[in-house]
Amino acid sequence: MKEELLNHLCELARLKLSKAEEADFAAKFAQVLAFVDEIKALELNAGSVLPLVMKERQETAEDVVCEAESSPELPRDYRVGSIGDLEGGDGA
Repeated sequence: MKEELLNHLCELARLKLSKAEEADFAAKFAQVLAFVDEIKALELNAGSVLPLVMKERQETAEDVVCEAESSPELPRDYRVGSIGDLEGGDGA
């Protein structure tokens, strides 16, 4: 990796590296770039990679609006307390 590019990357990332760290970073970054080049070189067509979500699972049910009865155990303005309200909490 050219020293100019390394310095520019460090400046963009706001990194301050020692000479030893620069050499290590340059070597690791070169490995990452080589891996990206390997990925770019792959020739994939649309049928060679299975989608992460099968089409059958992409279909969803229609939304249905319905009225829910309020529970007599909880008032309509019920709110969950904070974690500090739990037993043993300091309430702060």
